[in-house]
Amino acid sequence: MLMGEGSSEFLMEVTQSCFPLVNCTSHEFHGLTKAGNFGESQLGTTPPTLNAILIAIPTFFIVIGTIAGNLLVCVAIIHSRQLRLNITNSFCASLAVSDLLLGLFVLPFSFGKLLTNSWILGSTVCNLYICLDVFLSTASILNLFVVSIDRYYAITRPLLYRSIITKRTAILMLTAVWILSALIAFVPIYSGWNTSDGRVQNVDEASSHNCVFLVETLPYSITIGIGTFYIPLIVLYIMYMKILTISYGHVKQIRAQTYISKECIPKDDGHHHRHRTHSHTHILRQHRATITLFIIVGAFTACWLPYFTCFTVNPLDAIQIHPVVEEVFLWMGYSNSCINPFVYGMTNREYRAAFRRLLCNWRKRESKYSISQSHTDHHGESDNICM
Repeated sequence: MLMGEGSSEFLMEVTQSCFPLVNCTSHEFHGLTKAGNFGESQLGTTPPTLNAILIAIPTFFIVIGTIAGNLLVCVAIIHSRQLRLNITNSFCASLAVSDLLLGLFVLPFSFGKLLTNSWILGSTVCNLYICLDVFLSTASILNLFVVSIDRYYAITRPLLYRSIITKRTAILMLTAVWILSALIAFVPIYSGWNTSDGRVQNVDEASSHNCVFLVETLPYSITIGIGTFYIPLIVLYIMYMKILTISYGHVKQIRAQTYISKECIPKDDGHHHRHRTHSHTHILRQHRATITLFIIVGAFTACWLPYFTCFTVNPLDAIQIHPVVEEVFLWMGYSNSCINPFVYGMTNREYRAAFRRLLCNWRKRESKYSISQSHTDHHGESDNICM
């Protein structure tokens, strides 16, 4: 993001005194942005090779982890009938798709720009890249929001849940999420609402080798920051507090009923036992899904809150944020797309089972291929082997 113009000399002196290795003019300081320059000027006299290594290693793992992890979630949902039958997982799949697309179409460009400290793809691709960044980040927030709505009704209105959250409702909610995210991302930037003079960013000759996300107007930063992050986040936590309270109450009831059943219900009452076990299993599954999604919301908050705080106050002249700090906050936000798949795997039994089946099937195919190749080498033809 573009830092606000016209800050006082006192603030610049404070900034230079706090970051003595940064040697840049006021104009250069304000020109560093969200997708900003993160080269030797910010890292002082550190050797260029060491700079590149320190920057490349963590960001490379974020890019690869985002793509591989979310791809695994998508494939697991596609191949697992148990996951597909649960409407909640359609919202989780939409979240994984938004993170996967971020890893494929945004993070590689951010990674290359971070290392090379330049942009060679022109203004058209630059603005498209920035819009996709905003689009997919917003989609992640709104996907979490509809997941919370789904969990809210599943826990607080269990008897009405299947009539409220139907497949048709899920499709309409997800369609609204993606359309609204696209409008929030593309319309303001291509209309020039984010620049002080109403121009479209990155279209002049001076910016042909620099790709920046300009946030120069307070109405734009407040609308996007508060409207698409803070308000949904507050609503998320209000809903999840109520969800967790009710969910833990259900678990306590199950434990109490299980203890009473062992003492009072005859062991030969098989039908009653099966019915009770099925009901308890369903409630416990809902509880595990709620815990998983609450962890995802918590991770999302920790990763994106610093960045959106900077984003919202960015146009204020009295507040300046060092470009290195802003770049760190940005990649903290990107890392959230890498964290979600690991949260699924660590906290949700159904996803762990689906991941395990996928990996086992992959190993079986690899083993089958290796044995087939071995038979071909020794006997001139491959045998049919059923693993």
